[in-house]
Amino acid sequence: MDNPQVLSDEERLLWQQWLCLREADTRTCVFFFHSPWSRTVAGYYYNRYPHPLAQWHDYLGLVQSVLS
Repeated sequence: MDNPQVLSDEERLLWQQWLCLREADTRTCVFFFHSPWSRTVAGYYYNRYPHPLAQWHDYLGLVQSVLS
């Protein structure tokens, strides 16, 4: 079973670059690295807490705003 606390080499490198350099390009790479995760979380909340005025992309936008 995978330990969620263990970072992959790619993720560790991205976070180290972000913490050291704080460049927009690095932030973009971190954002896209976590994009599949954000889609999963948005889907979970969309199905778990539906709202008649919200669509799936609204939930995705909220989750992705946390990554920005």
